[in-house]
Amino acid sequence: MRLRVRLLLLIALLLAGVLAGSFAWIFSDLRSKFSNELDDSLRSALVFFKSGELQRFRTLEVMASSLESSPSFRNVLRQTDQATLVDFAESTAKGLQIDLILVSDELGKVQARTGTPAKAEHPAAAELRGWAGQTSALRHYWWL
Repeated sequence: MRLRVRLLLLIALLLAGVLAGSFAWIFSDLRSKFSNELDDSLRSALVFFKSGELQRFRTLEVMASSLESSPSFRNVLRQTDQATLVDFAESTAKGLQIDLILVSDELGKVQARTGTPAKAEHPAAAELRGWAGQTSALRHYWWL
């Protein structure tokens, strides 16, 4: 009787060990597959995001180029008061479907801003000047 109990107990322990090992192996395999699929998904999302960002940058470059070459925009920048400049910037933003246009002088003082009343100095002006200075492709578009 005792031998039978010991044998059954040994078989049960062996079976439990095999099951636990199998579950551990399956769980490890599933975790590595999930991790690899997540990495692949994140990589493809990053590629998609960067391509969209590049396309938006190219669109911005085309818009900046068209604004730069526009004689009416240059005339308004050089020969009008601030209220006319704000109105022109807002109408240009609506026409081009741009959310934000900041017009600043060489020192970074904001002359006009779309969406809200113009401020003396916007916190993003220094960052935009730095970015425009580092981006050689768009450097000449920012200072008209």
